[in-house]
Amino acid sequence: MGFLGIHKIKESGSKSSYTFIGETCRVEGRIEVNGELVINGTVEGTIRCDTLFASKGSKIKGRIKARNATLSGIVESEVEVSEHLAINQTGELTGSISYGTLSVEPGGILSGKCLKVDSKGTKVVALEQIGSVSANY
Repeated sequence: MGFLGIHKIKESGSKSSYTFIGETCRVEGRIEVNGELVINGTVEGTIRCDTLFASKGSKIKGRIKARNATLSGIVESEVEVSEHLAINQTGELTGSISYGTLSVEPGGILSGKCLKVDSKGTKVVALEQIGSVSANY
């Protein structure tokens, strides 16, 4: 059974919100979350959130705008991550990518046009279209 919901968790007087999309859920359209978004299922559309976690087995197609993102699933998207973008060993990212910092674990795949931006959003380095980068050491 799929699960989609918002949970507010209080820690030391602060509020953090988490939104979960379960592994059997398929969502089409626009998702905007003020907080963390955890995707275990399939999303087609636009995602805007503070922090994105795309788990192993998840699939995302569309556009992503986040402060931080950790990808362990398959993502075919235009991705804009202002701070840190992490691609884990099961992650596969294909598309147009802009990021503040980037890490790719061994086994992770990055394929597309990459653009590094500084903390003010200024374009720093534009790389030509790359076939594929795989972090297999």
